[in-house]
Amino acid sequence: MCGYALATGDKLLDLPGRSAVLAHGNLLYAAGKGTLDAIDLAAWRKGAKVQDCVKWSTPQPRTYCLAMAGDVVLAGGRGTIAAFDGASGNPVWRSEVDGEVRGLASAAGRLVATTSKGTLFGYRHDAVAIPVSTVGERPTWQGLTSPRRGRGHRGAGSRNARGTARATPWFSVSVTASWRWPWL
Repeated sequence: MCGYALATGDKLLDLPGRSAVLAHGNLLYAAGKGTLDAIDLAAWRKGAKVQDCVKWSTPQPRTYCLAMAGDVVLAGGRGTIAAFDGASGNPVWRSEVDGEVRGLASAAGRLVATTSKGTLFGYRHDAVAIPVSTVGERPTWQGLTSPRRGRGHRGAGSRNARGTARATPWFSVSVTASWRWPWL
């Protein structure tokens, strides 16, 4: 990934080997080379070397897209969506999905993910730890409970061997060429 000045076209920043980046406040989250890193943009712009500007780094396999939900960084990868605390890089939750996550959108306590298999996955704040806030408020966290327990899948409150919460989708829709949205 490279950053260029809009006015001049001059290259300002260079992050070789990064497949996805996301700027949020004074941090740049960059995924690639098997990690997700939080980079201090102010220090980098002042001329510090990138490796000296890394606030935190956490292992993260191939990542196709990044998004923010409050103070949580969401990473869409090959077969997974992972959520990390934006300040520390600690894992918050992870969900296994079918395909490569190619798009993430978050608003009002909801997360929608699209995959290369044509599936939409939806998550909501009461099923996973997605922060819920209104403009001007500090995010508040909802519990890890699942409204769909007992329907043939693990509840969102389960944890893996490392203690990371496992999230299950609130809904899942497979999109085929003959399928149409009912309201169109």
